Amino acid sequence: VSEDNIPTYVRGGVIIPMTKIKQSTSLYTGDTLELHYFLDRNTGEQEREYYHDNGKTLNAFEHGRFEIWEFEAEFQKRQLEFELEAELGENQEGSTKSVELVIHNLEALPRKIKIKGEKANANWNPDENQLILYFDWNTTEEKEIKIKIKK
Repeated sequence: VSEDNIPTYVRGGVIIPMTKIKQSTSLYTGDTLELHYFLDRNTGEQEREYYHDNGKTLNAFEHGRFEIWEFEAEFQKRQLEFELEAELGENQEGSTKSVELVIHNLEALPRKIKIKGEKANANWNPDENQLILYFDWNTTEEKEIKIKIKK
């Protein structure tokens, strides 16, 4: 442990949404989303919901100006399926997010990656055992990612 490096312990299967560092919350737009998923082959299906609003609308929930992001991950038979969908408040319009999905604890570069049925490219970091995917997600639509893992 040092001032520059403090270990973080994360339970396997957890999905953590993050954003890039901002100097002020007034600079936060919600247009970008960084998701970290910590693969654990023994956790089965994992589901998480996160509440999100623009941080500026007073009583956003009561006024129907919010999104509930739903993330699901399931590892089965050497395939990881990851789904994103959102429930919108009655006065909330859908929006497009630039997503960076970081999947931790992969032993090797996957055989195949598809986003909504289309072949996708990703960045592989063998030193960290991380796969990083970049894609856009319109919150009015479900986004499905399938990753075929090598033996």
